This record gives sequence, C-alpha cells and structure tokens, in this order.
Amino acid sequence: MISALAKGAQYSEMKISEQWLREWVSPKLDTDQLAERLTLAGLEVSALEPAGPDLTGVVVGEVCSVEPHPRATGLKICRVGVGRARLLTIVCGAPNVATGLRAPIALVGTTLPGGTTVSKADISGTESQGMLCSAAELGLAESSEGLMVLDLEAVPGQSLRETLRFDDTVFDIELTPNRGDCLSVAGIAREVAALTGARLHAPSMQAVSARTRRDIKIRLQAQKDCPHYVGRAIEDIDQGVPTPAWMVERLRRSGMRRVSAVVDVTNYVMLELGQPMHAFDLDKLTNSIRVRQAAANETLKVLDGVHGGAADTGHRRAVREVSVHRHPRAQLQDSVGRSGGGPDPASGARTRDQRRVEDQGRRLCRSRDRRAVL
Repeated sequence: MISALAKGAQYSEMKISEQWLREWVSPKLDTDQLAERLTLAGLEVSALEPAGPDLTGVVVGEVCSVEPHPRATGLKICRVGVGRARLLTIVCGAPNVATGLRAPIALVGTTLPGGTTVSKADISGTESQGMLCSAAELGLAESSEGLMVLDLEAVPGQSLRETLRFDDTVFDIELTPNRGDCLSVAGIAREVAALTGARLHAPSMQAVSARTRRDIKIRLQAQKDCPHYVGRAIEDIDQGVPTPAWMVERLRRSGMRRVSAVVDVTNYVMLELGQPMHAFDLDKLTNSIRVRQAAANETLKVLDGVHGGAADTGHRRAVREVSVHRHPRAQLQDSVGRSGGGPDPASGARTRDQRRVEDQGRRLCRSRDRRAVL
C-alpha cells in the first residue's frame, strides 16, 4: 500500500490490533467506546474490521505420516491427526508437507472464504477426507507457496479461529501528518493512557550484549539530517527458521505480509515501538555504512530492479529518500545480519507490503515529534 501522505494527501493510515494494543494499555472501555474516544481526540478510527474471515470447520491438523501417492506423480498421501486419536487421510501436493508439520485442515463440509466447499474426493483411487490449507486458501494472504505452517504448540483438533485468536478487532486509524508519534502500538497506547487514565504497561526488555567481535563502521556524513544511527552485527542466522505464526498474524492485521524471519522481526519492532529498522546482509556489505544525502544526478537501483534518480517521482523517489536517510530529526537503528548461507532477506521482487514499510518509515522520519522514534 502506498500511503496517502506519499501522494500529498491529508492523512496516513495506521492499522492496529486491539489485542496488541490492550497488552500495552487496557482501559475500561469496549471496542466501540475506545474507537469513539480516539476519534474525538483527533485520531479518527475510519473502520473497525474483524481480525479474520469466518473459518468455521477449519481446525489444526498434525501430519503424522507422508507417503508418495502410488498412482499420481507429485501427490502425497498424508495421515493427519485432528484430535481424539482421529486420523484422516488427505491427498496433498503442497511442497512443504512433512511429518510433524502442523497446518490448518478444512474438514468435509467446510466452505472456504473463496466459496469452495470441501467434500470427500477420490483422487487417483485414494479417498481424501479433507483439505490441508495454505494461507491464501483461507483468505489470510494474497498468495502462498505451500501449506500455512502453525507453531508446534498448536493443539490438533482445535479450531483455527481459537488458535490464531481471531476474537480481535483491527482499528483502521487515519492520522494527520503532525501525529507521527502514533504510527506504532506504543504511540497509540501512550495516547490511550493519556486520554483515559489507564495504566501503561510497556514490555520489559533486557539488554543483549554483542556476541561477535566483527564490527561495521558507520559513517555519518549528514549529521544535521541524521544525528544518530546505530547498528548491531548478528552472525550465523538460520534463515530456514519460520517466523512464528503469532507474529505473522500481527503483521497481517497491521497490513503486512510475511517476508522472512529477519525482515519480519524488523517490521514487528517498527510497528510496536515506532523505530524504523533495516536488516542488511553482512556478507554483502563492503567497507562501511554511509549515512548521507544523495549526490546531484545520482541514481540508485531499488528493490524492484529499477534505477531511480533525483528527478524520479512516486515510489522510486520514496525508496531513494529512505535508503539515503534524507529526512531530518530521525533516529534510525539498523541490524546488520550475517546469514548461514541463505539469500539476502532484502532481495527479490519489491512488494506492495515493502512499499508500505518504506512509506511508514519515511513518515516516522518526517515527524517533528521525537517521541515517534524513541
């Protein structure tokens, strides 16, 4: 999503989960009353949306065994536990299906968000008694490359709605440009605490000491525009580890999709604390990180592979500005990570969600209120 502010309009958008907000502050107001209080204070709640679609009939399944289908290349016959020692036979072609995996399963008779009703089906001589599902098939993502992976703590047979805590409401808040301090859960929580007198419960965070001697020099060449820039080198990251389902859900409810564990963590921190972050691949950095303004007629290859220059407009210019930290009064913190041989989490096709991250980071940088980045 390209923010309204990037187009020169009056408002920018902040989506926030009520459950997440109430972990920080929980006044004695119901959902509608809280939305009204925020709106009267100038933080207009333009919409209240359910956290997820109706997924009645979708439960947690545990894949107990996987065998190749004897009469259908590329398909597998899975035995899937759904609680109470009940095993279902499911024919599945997902590339990531494996023994021990916990994934959503739509039981026979379930109607999915796209209108498909699951029924028993004979697939090359094997009866399939349900459907293992991807996030896209459940209406929880625009596209998926495999089954939706649930945390190992998910209880087989439990409704997916209960597992993912869909008893939640998403607040869609329209913010004026002077309220960059509210572009985070922490910022909205501070506002709610001030409006209602409810106690603010900020999470306790323990300092983590550096565990590597490898260091990257940071050269501030635009100290007036960016007086403070902090980095931390983290080595031996296993990029094969999936992002926890609870974090993926919070990102989704905030309008972002899963990218990779490293990118998802930086996005999560930005959403919760209002601190713009970026993860670099340590193996691909040369010499140092330079924080500076763009030179005259300089071009920059952005994530979609296009070369943007100083005369560009729209999202190309926006990406260039964020990348060289042109905006003043910004305190930025980056994590410099070294993977265990996996791909650069920042590489690949540039998505609508990445543009949303960049737009939100740029708005935080523009804010005159330092609370937006503390």
